[in-house]
Amino acid sequence: MPFTKLNNISVHYKIQGEGTPLIFLHGISDSSDYWIPMIKHFSSEYQVIAPDLRGHGLSSKDVDIDIDLFTEDLDGIVNKFDLQEFIIAGFSLGSLIALNYALKFPDKIKAMILCSGYSKATPKICQNLEYLENLTANEGVSGFFDEMIEMVYTKEFLSKHTEYYDFKESAIEMNHEQAIIQSLKVCEEYDVKNRLKEIDIPSLIICGCVDDLIPPSSSIDLNNNLAVSNLIKLSNMGHNILLPETVPKIIFEITGFLDTI
Repeated sequence: MPFTKLNNISVHYKIQGEGTPLIFLHGISDSSDYWIPMIKHFSSEYQVIAPDLRGHGLSSKDVDIDIDLFTEDLDGIVNKFDLQEFIIAGFSLGSLIALNYALKFPDKIKAMILCSGYSKATPKICQNLEYLENLTANEGVSGFFDEMIEMVYTKEFLSKHTEYYDFKESAIEMNHEQAIIQSLKVCEEYDVKNRLKEIDIPSLIICGCVDDLIPPSSSIDLNNNLAVSNLIKLSNMGHNILLPETVPKIIFEITGFLDTI
């Protein structure tokens, strides 16, 4: 398992394939494992790199967390592999990091794929995030998991896939309470909405139509304000769009988007 030192912390990452670099960034309480279906598929044509964000997965846990540190870590990965004009795909928190990176280093990114993201934490989003933050502070990772799983998946999906509840123990083991709280604060404070017009990088935006955590209106707003973008809305999908049933559809949409650039 490869690790690298970035900003005095240890960062774990997956790397596979050759070709144009394609970086995948996961969301809060996830790890690079989230992207395994995408890594398996796209590594046949791309050099796929998927780091565990600081405080997550196998990367250093008890660390400071803010949007600039996330962005600096990402740039450390870019510099380590001397990446030129790479493609970046982010889910949830990962999409916020991608946007932030695009504003700081626009010439390095060839294209973006933004899943279940936003440019500004609206009052509704803040309400959801603050609730999760308080819950985590009071009940730890266990309480966070119990509520989060209900917020990111639809009731219909969970009724058919009760095995997803079995991930609780591994989620508790993999995550750090303060890392979750700090990451939620990053998402609460995030606001680049007034700067979206500065970004002219081709972007594919994907969201679920019944996302209770981050309303799809946030993805619509991204699409309306980015200079070059296309929006894909997935029917009957919640916040977590990368499910066994949707992987073929998402691969199809991403492949079609990448073919255009």
